[in-house]
Amino acid sequence: MPKIWKIENYPLSLPKIFNHLNKPAMLKQINFRLGDVIHCIDIKPSATPKLAQKGEIILQTYHFSIDQVNEGTLKNDSKVCFDCKFSYNANGGKSGGCYTHANGSLAWGLIAKVKALKKRLDKGLIPEGTNGVMEQITKTANKVNISFARMGTYGEPTLLPFELLEQIRPLVGKVSGYTHQWHKPENRQYAKYLMASTHNIFDVKLAEGLGFRSYNASEVEGAILCPSAPTIAKEKQVSCAKCGLCEGGRKAKNIYNVIH
Repeated sequence: MPKIWKIENYPLSLPKIFNHLNKPAMLKQINFRLGDVIHCIDIKPSATPKLAQKGEIILQTYHFSIDQVNEGTLKNDSKVCFDCKFSYNANGGKSGGCYTHANGSLAWGLIAKVKALKKRLDKGLIPEGTNGVMEQITKTANKVNISFARMGTYGEPTLLPFELLEQIRPLVGKVSGYTHQWHKPENRQYAKYLMASTHNIFDVKLAEGLGFRSYNASEVEGAILCPSAPTIAKEKQVSCAKCGLCEGGRKAKNIYNVIH
């Protein structure tokens, strides 16, 4: 097995590998481009118990740079991961340990996704702008119950226009998302829905001063352990769709996890 940051050089076809995984049927996939970022909104049954019970319908957003799509790799992530300490660009082109790099099936799926986006981009099938996006989401939400929305399954969730996030929120049950860009003044409005992704008590206190609750990458004073943390026995873990503590604007304690 090659190291995860060399997964794009895996000798087999990654799309074929991904198709052989237990992949749930996609109900709706919406792709659009804003400048140098291609946004994907997927509505599909959950295949990850951490997020929701198998079969529950969830919405997930992904944010890839045009460079990642054109190159078919996750490495060139500076436009969508920015200064995240776990990113490739913050670690000289090597993985910084992000869970999207370290989880083999997830990494394969993301690479397969950027390769599929490249084909659509070359065919002119990814429109510029958000025209019609909410109409498609609303139409799907009127047909099925979307129990949970995960903003930024890959990429920085504040890249999604706040107006879209505002309109998506009433259409789903629970919502979560984590931003490393909480310190930027233009992102303060996102505290209503997103958690600040923090790494120490100093970050937590700064984020609180800017109106953000925090999801910290290690135990900190005053925070509670994520109910779906891997250190909790599986039968006692609570899915994100049932929990809802990571919606930033909720009146609740900060959250921490022991593994990023």
